[in-house]
Amino acid sequence: LLLPLAAIGCFDPDEPPCAFACGDNGACPDDYMCLPDGFCHLHGMAGACGFPDAAMPDLGVGDLSTSDGNLDMSNPDLPPPPDLAGFMSFDPCPNPSDYTTVNAANTTITFGNSLGTSYAPKCLAVEKGTVVSFAPAPGGSEGFSTHPLSPSSRGTTPNPIPAVTSDPDAGTVDVTFASSGFFPYFCTVHGANNGAGMAGVVQVLP
Repeated sequence: LLLPLAAIGCFDPDEPPCAFACGDNGACPDDYMCLPDGFCHLHGMAGACGFPDAAMPDLGVGDLSTSDGNLDMSNPDLPPPPDLAGFMSFDPCPNPSDYTTVNAANTTITFGNSLGTSYAPKCLAVEKGTVVSFAPAPGGSEGFSTHPLSPSSRGTTPNPIPAVTSDPDAGTVDVTFASSGFFPYFCTVHGANNGAGMAGVVQVLP
């Protein structure tokens, strides 16, 4: 009797990143969210489900295919997901409308000097592969020595934002965001890991 109980106590269920079709009204198992492709994705795993045609789970919502074999996301019977991009709320930008969307190859987040103890823009939504530059604003001598940059322990891991406590020769710090997710950051002097004060978030779209 003791052996089976011990085995149950050590059981660790396998949670594949994408293995279930969404149920009625976007229902998914715990730890999963329904995304527009009609499948339940493990939280933080918003990549496309690469099911081969022969292994495509039955969505139970009729024929969703188009002439090119892709899913027809306009099908009105498709269960609606919680949101269109698997949005996750992080202070200081808890809503999708708080993010500035940038489609250019490069963008800059400025801070300090003429901006005081704040980042501008503090929250960005960018495409994968975007290079985001952190740079002191004009109008003074404040830089990373005055406003040390730190990645937050919240959000998607690993966070590519480095900890910067001194001013680099170039004056700016360039960060390439190669993976989708949410990457919070903050000033260790004027902000906090929980998003209070001088803080922000970079969202990298799937």
